[in-house]
Amino acid sequence: MSHDHTHLDHGHHHHDHLGGSCKASSLNNIGWAFLLNLTFTIIEIIGGLLTQSVAVLSDAVHDAGDTLSLGFAYFLEKRSGGGPTPQFSYGMKRLSLLSAVISGVVISVGSGIVLFEAIPRLWNPGEPKAEGMMALALLGIAMNGLAALRLKKGATQNEKVLTWHLLEDAMGWASVLVGGVLIYFFKWYWIDPLLAVLISIWIVKNVLSLLNKSVSLFLQATPDQHKKDLFSKEISKIPGLASFHDLHLWSLDGASHVLSLHIVTPYLGDDLIELKQKVREASSQILGHVHTTLEIESPQENCHDNCDDPKQSL
Repeated sequence: MSHDHTHLDHGHHHHDHLGGSCKASSLNNIGWAFLLNLTFTIIEIIGGLLTQSVAVLSDAVHDAGDTLSLGFAYFLEKRSGGGPTPQFSYGMKRLSLLSAVISGVVISVGSGIVLFEAIPRLWNPGEPKAEGMMALALLGIAMNGLAALRLKKGATQNEKVLTWHLLEDAMGWASVLVGGVLIYFFKWYWIDPLLAVLISIWIVKNVLSLLNKSVSLFLQATPDQHKKDLFSKEISKIPGLASFHDLHLWSLDGASHVLSLHIVTPYLGDDLIELKQKVREASSQILGHVHTTLEIESPQENCHDNCDDPKQSL
C-alpha cells in the first residue's frame, strides 16, 4: 500500500528547545568553574609539595583532572552550540555528551594514579605539615563549593558529571581538614595516606556510575524509562488514537531529547491536527525538551518501516 508522505510531521517548531539561552548558561557556568578550578589546582599542587601531604597531593591530582575535564568540556560545549547543518541534522549537541564520557575517564584514571601512589605510604606515611593541610582544606572547600554551585543548575549530563566531581572534591577537602586536625593534635601521620585512598575509592565509585550513564546515553539508550512509560500511558488516553508503535526516545546531551513514533488514527483534517497537538503536549509536559517526529498511519495501512515493535492497541 502506498503512503502519503504529506502525513509525515516532523515538528520543526521544536528546534528552539534544542538550543538558545540554556546553552549560553551552560557554557558560562563551565567557563567560570574552569577558571576557579585552574587557579586552585595550581595553589594546591604547590601547597601539597610544601606540606608534604599525600592527601593534599591526592586532591591536587583530582582537581587537575577536573580542570582538564572542565577545559575540554568548555571547548566541546562551545562547539556543540551550533545549529543543524546538512551533515549534522541535529547540530553538534552530542559533543557535550562526549565530553561527559571523556571527563569520567579522565577522573577515573587520575584516581587510579593516586591509589597507586598512596597505598604504599600507608606503611611509610612521612610527616605532613598539619597547619598547611588545614589552610589548604578550607580554601579547597570554598573554591570547589563555589565552582559546583556554578554548575549545579545545569541540566545537561555534562554539567551533572562535572558538578558531582566538584562536590566530591569539596567533601574530599573536608576530610583533609579533619585529617589535618588529627595530625596536629595526635600526630596520626598515617591518616594522611589513608584519607587519600578513601577519597580516591569514593570518587571512582561515583564516577563509574555517572560514566556508565553517560556511555549509555551516548549509545542512544532511553534517558528515562519511567517517563517514557508515563508518556505511553498518557497518549493512550487520547480520543481517536487507535494505536501507536515504533516509539523511540533518546537524548542528545542528557537534557534535550529526540522522540519519534508512529500513531494510527482514522482522523483527518482538523481532528488530526488536534490529535497531533495533544500528543505533542504530552511529550513536552512529561519528557521536557524534546524534538518530536510523528508518522501518521491509517488503521488499514501497514507500517512501511516493517516495524518490529508491535502495535499497541488502545
